[in-house]
Amino acid sequence: MVCPFAQYGTVIDCNLYNEQQRQQLLQIQAQKFGLRLSQEAWQLLMSHTEHHLLSAYQTLWRLSYLFAPQLATSNSDNNEDNEHSNSFTQPVNNVTLDIADLQAALVSDAQFSVFDLSDAMLAGNSTQVAKIMFQLKSTDEPTTLVLWAISKDMRQIIQLLDGQDPQALGIWRSKQGLYQQACRRQSKEQTSEWPALLYRCDQAIKGLIRQPAWELLLQAALELAGKRLFTIR
Repeated sequence: MVCPFAQYGTVIDCNLYNEQQRQQLLQIQAQKFGLRLSQEAWQLLMSHTEHHLLSAYQTLWRLSYLFAPQLATSNSDNNEDNEHSNSFTQPVNNVTLDIADLQAALVSDAQFSVFDLSDAMLAGNSTQVAKIMFQLKSTDEPTTLVLWAISKDMRQIIQLLDGQDPQALGIWRSKQGLYQQACRRQSKEQTSEWPALLYRCDQAIKGLIRQPAWELLLQAALELAGKRLFTIR
């Protein structure tokens, strides 16, 4: 007997595989919540939610409640302006969130975060790096978020070694000393091997190679901290 669905049904794939399309959809939702995120904050949000639309939407929803007092103030100011004019109601100004706001809002129950990992890597504290990595693994921190933190610091160190200005790269003044310290531990010969290591981390996260993702992430984190475990191939 032929199944009616198999004979007449049609499967419609509603997944959004394009990263830009996912962000555009979420930006519409963020605007409805009264939020506006910087580009760097968007990258962090997508990494934190492992590019999962529902998780990202739920995070935006929680952020709208977290920043509700600011939204309420914005509403109040907007209503007062409308009372003094006979014009139509203007859209409420969105609350703008940068990466620092998002970092504070994404605090989890874990003892450490990827931002603690970044500080430890840049400071060259390999013992602390290993401790944080084990903690992040035990609390099921998204591997994509850990990779984002490592690759971001590696990329900026490579750019600094090429002579680029730290302020132009968006490095906070409070962290420029840590980046300079990290640069002194590395050479261009060493950093030239980093893209291949990051690529292997990405492959492991996606299940394309057998090596566990957390092993490669630990190797990359320690490499940035100046502690080489293996020769990168």
